[in-house]
Parts: sequence; C-alpha cells; structure tokens
Amino acid sequence: EENKRRAGMPAAALAPSAGAVASTGLGVQRPRTPGMGGMGVVRPGTAGGAGGAAQTLDVDAELASIRQQQTQVEALHQSRIQSIQVSHVQGMADVDSARSTMDDGLAQYKMDLQRIEDELRRAHGAVTEANALADAMGRKVEVKPHVRIEAPEVMGLSPVQELLQVRRAHLEFHYTIFGDTALKKRTTVWAPDEFWRRLDAFREAHAYYLKHNAQPFESRDQDPFYTPPAPEVVGKAVLFLKPLAHRVRLQTWAPILDPSGKTVGELQVALQPTELDFVTGCRPVLTPEEALGTQSAAILRIQQARNLPAGHSTNVFVRYSADGLDSSTTPVAQGRQQTPRFDHRDHLSFGEVTPALVGFLSRDALTLEVVAEPDDVEEGLVTSAPKTAASAAGANPYDGGELPPEVFDFNIAVDLLEGTAADGGEGSQFERARFDGGSNAMGVASGIFTVTHGRPKRILLQCMQGQHQSYPIKHVVSAWVGRVQDVYGNEVEPAQVPLQVLSLSTTPDGRTSNIVANWFRGPPLCDQLTPEGSVFFPTITIEVELRNLDLAAPVALTKMFALRVEDQKPAARNKSYFFSRSSKKGGSAGPGAGAGGIVDEKTQFDDTDAKQRLVRTGQRQQVKVGSLERSDEAIAKQQEEMRRLLEKETAVTESGEKKRLLGAATSQIESMQRALEVEEKRQDQELQRQLLALRQMMPAG
Repeated sequence: EENKRRAGMPAAALAPSAGAVASTGLGVQRPRTPGMGGMGVVRPGTAGGAGGAAQTLDVDAELASIRQQQTQVEALHQSRIQSIQVSHVQGMADVDSARSTMDDGLAQYKMDLQRIEDELRRAHGAVTEANALADAMGRKVEVKPHVRIEAPEVMGLSPVQELLQVRRAHLEFHYTIFGDTALKKRTTVWAPDEFWRRLDAFREAHAYYLKHNAQPFESRDQDPFYTPPAPEVVGKAVLFLKPLAHRVRLQTWAPILDPSGKTVGELQVALQPTELDFVTGCRPVLTPEEALGTQSAAILRIQQARNLPAGHSTNVFVRYSADGLDSSTTPVAQGRQQTPRFDHRDHLSFGEVTPALVGFLSRDALTLEVVAEPDDVEEGLVTSAPKTAASAAGANPYDGGELPPEVFDFNIAVDLLEGTAADGGEGSQFERARFDGGSNAMGVASGIFTVTHGRPKRILLQCMQGQHQSYPIKHVVSAWVGRVQDVYGNEVEPAQVPLQVLSLSTTPDGRTSNIVANWFRGPPLCDQLTPEGSVFFPTITIEVELRNLDLAAPVALTKMFALRVEDQKPAARNKSYFFSRSSKKGGSAGPGAGAGGIVDEKTQFDDTDAKQRLVRTGQRQQVKVGSLERSDEAIAKQQEEMRRLLEKETAVTESGEKKRLLGAATSQIESMQRALEVEEKRQDQELQRQLLALRQMMPAG
C-alpha cells in the first residue's frame, strides 16, 4: 500500500533534502546518507550511480526487524511483570508461612502451659513436703518450682521472632543452698525427674532422722541435700548476622543477658567477612543483592568477657551456635576470673550467596552462651525454730543436740567425810576422813580412806560427763554401797546397804553433778575393824535419770574406793600410817590427808582439800545405756501428723503459687523481648553508620 501511494506522487515530493533523517515508523529512527532516496526510491546521481536504475527498499525485511525489536521489548516487559508477580507471590507465601509458624508455635506454647499446670498440681504438694522435711531436719535449703521459657532456633527467624512465635515452656525446680549469711547462696536447676528422685531420698533421710536423731550419711557426697557445683549458663549474647549480608566487618561488646533479660556481663566478639580462603577480604556492598552469586564466608572471633558475676566466674567458656551451624565451644578460661580471655577464632562458611541466604543473614543471629562453674557454698547452721507447723511436727523431739551415744563417758570421783559424834543425829557435824593421796605400801594409786569405827560417814560423789555430752543428771533414783572386794579382786562381802541421798546439784554448763549421801552403817565388813596391813574395796552404785533423755531404765553409775576402819582417830598427824611408803616421822600423807576441821557444806566440793582428793580418786568410766532408737509406732504417728498439716498448708497456697509462676513466666518473656529488641537496634545502628561511611567514600554516579 505504501508503494502504490508513493508511485502516484511526483518525484519531487519524494526527495527530501540531503542529510535529512527519515522516519521508518514505530518510533525507530535511522540516519540517512546524503544523496540517498527514501523508501525504495533512489535518486539519480546517488549511490546507484548516475542515471542508474532505481532500486526498491525491502520493506518486509524492515518490518520484520521492527517487529523483532518490539517482541524483545514486550518480552522484557513481560519478564519484569512476572518477576514482580513472583516476588509478590513469594512475599505472600513468606507472610503465610510466618503466620502459620506463629500459629503453630502459640498453639504448642498453650499446650506447654496446660501441661505445666497439670505438673504443678501434682508437684506443689511435693515441693511443700520437701521444704518441710528439710526445715524439720535443720537443713538450710529451699526448693522452688520455676517455669523456664526458651526459644528454639528456627531458620530465617530473628531471636525476637523466635521468642514470640516458637517459644516453648518447661517446668523445672530451683534448689538453693544458703550459707551463713543471706548473700551466700548457690542455686542448682533440677529437672522434674531429678526433683522426684531427691524427694524420695529426703523422705528416707527424714525417717532415719526421726528414729536416730542423726543424718543417715557419712560424707557430703552421700548427702541428698547437697549438690556439687556444675557448669551452668550464666547468660547469652546475640550477634546479628546482617553485617555479613553487606560484607561489612563488625566488632562489638555484646551484653550477656540472663533468662529475665538482665545484663550480667559483656562479651567482646567480631565478625570479619572473607572469601572462602578465610584470608582475602570482601568488597562491601550497599545492598545485599549486589553480592548474589558470590561466595560467603567469615571469621568469628570471641576475644573476652568482662563484668561477670563474682559467684559465676570459675572455668568460664562460651558455647555458640546458629541455624544451620553446628554448636561449638571456646577453650576454657581456667580459674576464677571475672574478665576471662578466650582469644578464640572460628571459620564460618555459608556457600553461594542466594536470595534465601540473604534473607537468613538479614534476620538471623549467632547465639553465644557464657558458661561457668558457680562457687561452692558451705551450708549454714539453722538457729531459728521451724518455719511451719508441718516442719515443727516433723522435727525429732530430741533435736537440739546430737543423739546421745549408746556409751556415755563419765569421770566419777569420791570423797569421804565422817561425823564428829558417834550418833550422827540431826545437827551432827562432819570432817574429812583421813586420806593418804596414793602414798601407801599397798600400791593403791587412787589413795586409801581411813575412817573411825562406829562413826557415821557421808559420801561426796562427783560425776562429770564427757566433753560433747549435755545430759545432766536430773534425779537420783537410788543409791547403795556394798559388794566389797579384797585387794585381789575377790568379792568378800556381797551385801549392799542403801544410802540416804541428801542433795543433788549441777553446775551451769550441765556437765558436772555433785551428789551428797549419808552412809550410816553396813555392810557388816565395813562396820568391823580392818586387820593390820589389810584394805578392802566397797562399791558405790547409784541409779540416775538424765535430763533431755527419755530412757526406758535409769543409768547405773558405780564407783569403787579403798577403805580401812580403825578403832580411833589419832590425836596428831605427825607421822605416817603403817602402810605409808614414807618411814619418816612427820612425813606427808598426801593431799588432804588430815581432817582439817569441820567441813562447810557450801564449799565441801570446792575447797582446796576437796579438789585435790577428787582429782586423785577420779576415774573415767564408760556406761552403756543401750540403743536410743525410737519405736516405729511413735515415728509413724509423728509422720501421720506431719502429712495432715502438709495437706492443710498445700491447699492454702496452691492457687496463689500457680498464678505467681505463670505471671513470672509472662514477665520473663516481656523483659527478654525488650532486651533483645534494644540490642538488635544497637547493632543495626552500628551497621548503618558503617554503610553511611561506605556510601560517602564511593565515587558519584
């Protein structure tokens, strides 16, 4: 059609001026050569030669070329539209996936809370019982249930998103050992299985304690109330990977956060992007898409920590991980130090940079857990009364001291007085009997008493208990003297006569008891004159009840002493007795040998003569009192009363305890979320400052 139209037009109309530009249609412009006709017309004298034949332009070929260009433009445009649609669809899919992940995570979290409520319903009474058992036994420990919130690492989610979308809840038990002050304590985390195992051990230890008033273990390692220090997580730091998407180096002091979001120290870490050889550095990019198709790697440096808690700074190390990366640890900083150095270096390889990797690096983070051994705490002594009625009911009634041993240690000493008158009636006075203090030819080291025939006698008996015993004599049930032996140990007089107990006094510390008893006459051998050169040994027996100790039968104490009976008392003490080792006239007969006058009842155990004589005659004696175990019936009755009170206390505190625990869990999530958001913003601001500096250094255009 164009050719026909142009064939009917004059040639002059078809000949534009030389050097003009002719349009070929559809906005495509081509430059013309001077002298060249347009659209199939060749002017004379042009490239066809002067007067040459006219040549027709191949319009079909030209149109085909135009159509081909148009097709390419349309294809490019369509490709861009499809790319936008794919991106939009992918974005919608990511949103749907995130929403689905969050819905699934929240549903699982609700199931966790329901499970925890059931576990708490079962464990609340057990926790109350464990604390009551420990308190009853005088142990300075405490068990508390705790809801722990954790966020599993999920590819492509930031720590905040993980905490909000896929968090999990678990019940655990915090066991605290307290020292001698409120500030000294150490807390250990028990899993539920460990708590129930310990509770069984607590019950066994308590049953033994009720029966024996003692702990059923010999060493601390066997003590169910003791847990040795073990490495535990002090807190965690997060290092966001977004700088790697821009191939920018980042070095920072990241705060170490405990489970409640509180800062408990700082960790110095650095990320250096490199090529796969981990030597060659990378050129930073303003947008992550510029790095698509390249290889991504980085060097991680964990240099040191600082300001760690004083009680959690022994043998510190760092355990770190991220989605898709295996967990690794730094070397252990040996010893106790609040600023431990690690100087750890690790190579991280991410492979080819793809849109998926860019998304991962832009959102995810490296988690670094700081682990340390807590300081051990020596359990303090409980000086207060039981805290609850149940724990008071579970205390051993003999508590307040060690269980009395089956064998008691006594030091028993005796002194002998004799009346100044033969009748010994009321108002009679007494003076000390003669005593050689151990200086005698018979070899009696404890000394020999000599009394005057026919005069009444009075026995002073002093009983001292062992150093670690605190069970003073409460009452003298009965007292006798008799069962006389000769110097060879043969019993020559089996009869016993009762003594009249006059008084019992005990020193303030309860360890020394002084007993005074009248000895009027008998046994027959003691009422007769002793043959020259002889001595005999009567035995004093007293049955006593001990304070703070409920025994089935009184404790029997005995004391043997050496005795002679003479016709009359010598007028002077200026010579030794016939059995004295000294043959000199006027020789000393030992401490307290003479009578020394009338004895004052107030000082009869305390004056100088009395102390010397008691020391000489004192002798250690072990008295077996038998097993002091309580009956099974008494223990069962006490345990039943304790269970009754525990049920009452549990019912009162159960509902409030659940509300407190769940409220604490919610508060913990909110605090940790705020702390992570603040840290993410801080690290992002550091990155933006570096990108701004990078943009300013780049040439314009």
